[in-house]
Amino acid sequence: MSTPACAACRERFRKLFKVEENTTAEPVVDPATENAPANFLKRAPTETEVPEEPEQHDDINVHFEEPEVDRDQFEETEADAQASDAGENYENIYSAENPRVEFFPDEIESEIENPSAEAQDVETSGAIAQPTATTAPQEKKPSEPPSIGVQIPPIIHQDQMLGAPRRPKIGKTLAFDMEEYCLSAVALYKQISGHTSLKDARTPFCPEGSLPEADECTRGELSGSACSILMKDLWLARLSRPDIQRPICELATKVQCWSRNDDRRVHRLMCYMNSSSFFRLVGKVNDLPKDLKLLLFVDADLCGNSLTSRSTSGGYLVLAGPDTWFPLMWVSKRQPATSRSTTEAEMVSLAMSLFSEALPCMDLWETLLGRPIDLVILEDNEATIKIANKGYSSKLRHCLRHHKINLGSVKETLDNNPVELLYCQTNFQAADVFTKALEPNKWDNALALLGIDTATREKARQHAETRGR
Repeated sequence: MSTPACAACRERFRKLFKVEENTTAEPVVDPATENAPANFLKRAPTETEVPEEPEQHDDINVHFEEPEVDRDQFEETEADAQASDAGENYENIYSAENPRVEFFPDEIESEIENPSAEAQDVETSGAIAQPTATTAPQEKKPSEPPSIGVQIPPIIHQDQMLGAPRRPKIGKTLAFDMEEYCLSAVALYKQISGHTSLKDARTPFCPEGSLPEADECTRGELSGSACSILMKDLWLARLSRPDIQRPICELATKVQCWSRNDDRRVHRLMCYMNSSSFFRLVGKVNDLPKDLKLLLFVDADLCGNSLTSRSTSGGYLVLAGPDTWFPLMWVSKRQPATSRSTTEAEMVSLAMSLFSEALPCMDLWETLLGRPIDLVILEDNEATIKIANKGYSSKLRHCLRHHKINLGSVKETLDNNPVELLYCQTNFQAADVFTKALEPNKWDNALALLGIDTATREKARQHAETRGR
């Protein structure tokens, strides 16, 4: 028989069986149990049996359970009740000599003794744990232009205008200057609208939230003269100012339903034209014919028009080389059907610019150069590139018939012609300005990608005088 767990238990069982020190227990037996088996007393739970300790597992916490006594067989005496009231109960088995033991997995014990570096980096304030940064945040890698042997955005060499050092003449640089025409278009708007002065504007787009929704249904004051204003501006945009192509084409679609918000949009456009009348498109060709190639930038938005839910296609075609950048074509056009995804809109834009402008231009330059010329298409949507190289996508099986034709025809063009489709990050996508209203913080980069010189007249004259000396 095992030894009781503690002195309190021994005292309790001694009183229960009326056992004296160093005597044999003589329990009071009911007469009905006189004929009970001889081992009856041995089977009675006179002492607490401590179970064997189970095997320790990493995911189990093991502890001793409190002893249980069958109260149906034994009556508790008044002395037992007094002992219980005095605090000598079963809970006292966990004394200083026999403390309650709980087992933890080895990993937890090791973590308590030797906390990891992550745990040491956590500072607790009250009940909330606040992580402390131990390492500096990783800096984002700067975006890089595609490696095609062309400087993007272009570095425009204008010796007389920018004061650059004179260098050997290999080719020629041209600047398309239409400042007088731009000022005449602004004067026409002032005459029709009655405005005497215009504020400076960094972009041709109205700030977000400045157009009340209620004014979209109110007839504008310039509804009868909007066509003459926009067509004069469109001539400027097609010849030398690609930066105003998109807002003019967007306003031209509303001539028949001109609203008061359109009055505000055209006013913002004319403020920008008045502020940037000295801007000019610059093109240069300073490489040998064997080093020239064609670059086609293509881009599209998704549901850019809130009324028709249609997207806008944008394209920019450039004759390029190591030291050559000469714009040939730019387009901003609403798509003929609604696109259900950005990938679908990008594919439609790619097909439009490729078949309407790039391929006919390839035939012209092959005749001029006397050799086949390469065409590099720069796209900022990786899914569009994969679908174009494959020629089909299960996610685009819903496309209308003419959109499906675009998929197959682009695939055949890439396979049978010196045409390459490459990925280009958005920061170097020159066609982005033709599809959406860019924020002011992105506008300077958009002008640089187009090859527009933004030097003021005064600065140009100063550099010209410096060179003359």
